[in-house]
Amino acid sequence: MENEITMCRVFELLDYNPETGNFTWKINRRGRRQQGMAAGCVNTNGYVRISIDYRLYNAQRLAWLFITGSWPQKLIDHIDGNPANNCANNLRECNHIQNGANRKIPKSNTSGYKGVSKVKSSGKWGAWIKVNGKSKNLGCHFDTPEEAHKAYKKASNQMHGEFGRHH
Repeated sequence: MENEITMCRVFELLDYNPETGNFTWKINRRGRRQQGMAAGCVNTNGYVRISIDYRLYNAQRLAWLFITGSWPQKLIDHIDGNPANNCANNLRECNHIQNGANRKIPKSNTSGYKGVSKVKSSGKWGAWIKVNGKSKNLGCHFDTPEEAHKAYKKASNQMHGEFGRHH
């Protein structure tokens, strides 16, 4: 990913606190942005975005720059699933598949468990996991959603390792 802004420009304008994940302005900027004030705002998807020289930057990518001294070559994953938490210990580089494995339970989920849903035809519970962009059936014969979720967790640990999210 090409970045139009230089590291020097970012370091000239912003301070980053790796413990809180927050950014502040180092110098006065146009409008109401004053030295020491919080930089950025949370967008509708929950990510912090910071406007620098008429361009928006994702705070997690800027944080990675401060943490490592170089622009990320891949995606930046929020380990806890909170896209506004840009603390240094909550960020890691990942590929698209790893990032997807760390997604939270969708709001449309009715079982209460990630990867689990009721099979209408049999009344049993089924477990599914996404691997390399394809859905893999882990079984549709479980008597309880907890049993199906146990199968999901096992598969997630095997296939996604540290990036697997079970809840």
